[in-house]
Amino acid sequence: MLIENVIDRNDAAEKILRFRDSEQVKIITGIRRCGKSVLLAIIAQKIMKSGIDSSHIISINMEDYDFIHLAEPDACWNYLVSKMSGDGRYYIFIDEVQQIGDWEKIISSLRLKNTDIYITGSNSKILSGELATLLSGRYIEFHLGTVSFMEYIGWKRKLGTAEDISKELESYIRFGGYPLAVTTGYSEEKTDAIVGDIFNSTVYKDVITRGKIKDEYLLLKILDYIFDNVGNIFSIRRVSDYINSNGGKSNPQTVANYLVSMEKAFVIKKAPRYDIKGKQLLESMEKYYVADHSLMYARKGYSFAMIAQVLENIVFNEALRRSYKVFVGKTGEKEIDFIAERGAERVYIQVSYSIADPKTLERELAPLEATGDSYRKYIVCMDRLAAGNKNGISLIYMGDFLLMANW
Repeated sequence: MLIENVIDRNDAAEKILRFRDSEQVKIITGIRRCGKSVLLAIIAQKIMKSGIDSSHIISINMEDYDFIHLAEPDACWNYLVSKMSGDGRYYIFIDEVQQIGDWEKIISSLRLKNTDIYITGSNSKILSGELATLLSGRYIEFHLGTVSFMEYIGWKRKLGTAEDISKELESYIRFGGYPLAVTTGYSEEKTDAIVGDIFNSTVYKDVITRGKIKDEYLLLKILDYIFDNVGNIFSIRRVSDYINSNGGKSNPQTVANYLVSMEKAFVIKKAPRYDIKGKQLLESMEKYYVADHSLMYARKGYSFAMIAQVLENIVFNEALRRSYKVFVGKTGEKEIDFIAERGAERVYIQVSYSIADPKTLERELAPLEATGDSYRKYIVCMDRLAAGNKNGISLIYMGDFLLMANW
C-alpha cells in the first residue's frame, strides 16, 4: 500500500511498536474507514526501515479482491506458510481479519512460529468468544479513532497548506475526521457524499449484518435519537417510548440490544455518570457520543444548531485518543461535561460554544468550583481570545485545547 500523501498516524504507530517482537498479538480495532489499513502500512514501513527484508513482511487486506480467496481458512493458512520459507522472524499484517473463517485458530497457530502479528477488525466482537479462549493474556488491543484535529492540522502543515488555526478548526468541525473526507479537498457536497457512503457501509455491514439486526427501521430511529441527543442524559425506556409514540414499535430490551450492536461496531460510545461526592459510578442515565461527528451530518444534515453537541463530541473523542477513561460528572445537582481519568491523573472539562456572556461563564464555573479538589479544570470554548483562568479554572479556546501536548 502506498502511504504518501495520506494523514500519518505516527503517534499510534509508535505506541503499537513499543510491543514489537513481543509475544502478544497486536489487535487494532476501530470503526470502518478510520485509517486502520494506513496504520498497518505505516507500521510495516517502519519495521522495514529498521532493517527487516521485505520478504519477511507478509500483508493481507481482506477488503482487497486479490485476497478474497483467503477467506477460506485452509487457503489462508497455506498461503501464509508458503510465504514463511526462510529463517528469521516474519511480520504478519492482516487487515479486517474477521473475514477469514476460523481466523482465531490461524492466529493462535501462527504464534507458535517465529512471528510478530498485527491484525485489525471493525467490530469489538473479535475480542470475545474463541479468541479470548485461544489467546487469553496473549494479545493487546489498540483502539484507533478517526483523525484528531492535531493529526489533521499536522498533515496540513506538512503539505504547507495550513491556514489560521481558527479556519482549520472550522473546517474540521464541518467535515469531521474521516481520512478520506478531510484529505480529498472536495466540495461540501462531495465530502458529505463520502461520509454518507461510509455511514451506510458501516451501518449495513458492521451493525445490521454482523449484529443480525432484524428491524432496520428501528435501528435507524434509535440512531436518529442518539444523534439528536448527543451530550444529553440517555434513558433506554425514554427512547423506546419516543419511538412508540411516533408510530414505531419497540421495547427497552430490543433498544438495549441494538445499542450494544452499535457499540460493538464502534459507531457510538458510552460515557457513564460518576458521582464525585459519592465517589461511585451511577448505574443509569449515561450519555452517548458518536465515533465521528460527521456521522451526525450523514443522517441529519449539517446545521449550526448542532454546534454545541459537535464540540462536546470532539472533546470526548480527543480524551479517548489520549488514553483517558471518560465519565460524565455529577456533583450534587450540578453536572460536569467530562471527568477524564488516566492512572492517577484526573482532568475536569466543561465545553461551551461561548463564555462571553458573564452569566454563561458563571454557569460553567459553578460545577467545577463545587468539586472541592485541586485537579486540573478547563472551560473549553470557541471564543478565540479565551485565555487565563478564573479561580484556578483555565479558560481556553477549543483549537488551542485540542493542540495542547498535555492537558
